[in-house]
Amino acid sequence: MKDDLGKLCALLFACEGKAYSFRRLKIVIYALSEGSKETLNLPKIFSYKFDGNDFAGPDDDDLRDDLQWLNDAGYILAKKTSLEKCSEHTLYELTEKGKEIGIIAFSQLDEESKKALFKISNDLKNLPEYPVAKLLEKYAPNWEKIQLEILRKS
Repeated sequence: MKDDLGKLCALLFACEGKAYSFRRLKIVIYALSEGSKETLNLPKIFSYKFDGNDFAGPDDDDLRDDLQWLNDAGYILAKKTSLEKCSEHTLYELTEKGKEIGIIAFSQLDEESKKALFKISNDLKNLPEYPVAKLLEKYAPNWEKIQLEILRKS
């Protein structure tokens, strides 16, 4: 299994098995990959580049493909849902098979990476305290600047 696939399961495992909204998930994965260069004191856990762009900021096709693969292979369940007063988003949940992979991948991380996953997962699963705007402010302070740079290059 590709290294990032297991780590995606480990992140969801740290989030008690589920994460709400692709955009929220994308922000924290960015912080644990390219965003780790922004002096957030987070280790680089993922290898995603975030060199693409979509309407919601920097994007990575490999991340989208990996989440789709995990869903198709039965490691996660991605389903459309909406919370009270929110628009429809995707809820990503580990299946039993995905939980097994998440536990194994999590156990193989160094201590700094384990602490980072738990720290970031606490914010990711705390929807009332950390809406998208707060996650961006905390974990991707240069998000808009990066999006502009990508748009200039295209």
